[in-house]
Amino acid sequence: MARLAEKAAKSRGDEAALKKRAEALRAGALRRPIAAHQRLSPEAAELLIRWLSEGAP
Repeated sequence: MARLAEKAAKSRGDEAALKKRAEALRAGALRRPIAAHQRLSPEAAELLIRWLSEGAP
């Protein structure tokens, strides 16, 4: 989880980058396709990426 948060932190404060990472998460483009990520709504994916970018507190 810490490694994911570290990578996501690069997008902190950049709304366009956060949205792009959320779309990539849902598409399976960040690592490998994960069915649970593909079932996330766009809003939930963005919320997850935003949480990670803030250090996953």
